[in-house]
Amino acid sequence: MQSELTAGSDDQVRRCALVLGGGGAYGMIQAAYIQAVRGLAKHYHRSPDELSEAQVRSYLLHLRDERGVGDVL
Repeated sequence: MQSELTAGSDDQVRRCALVLGGGGAYGMIQAAYIQAVRGLAKHYHRSPDELSEAQVRSYLLHLRDERGVGDVL
């Protein structure tokens, strides 16, 4: 299944990763961010830009409570 992310989204991810980490951490931060956004899109079967803030928060709570991912909120 092809990701819902577009080339424009990948550019936005790169810019966010630069702001967040820069330097040598850029690649790791970028990969983690892309993976997280793809997981969000897959969970809702929709493009991330079509999701509300409440849906994103609900997904983060799902990760914390049902999948055991700590400190997401």
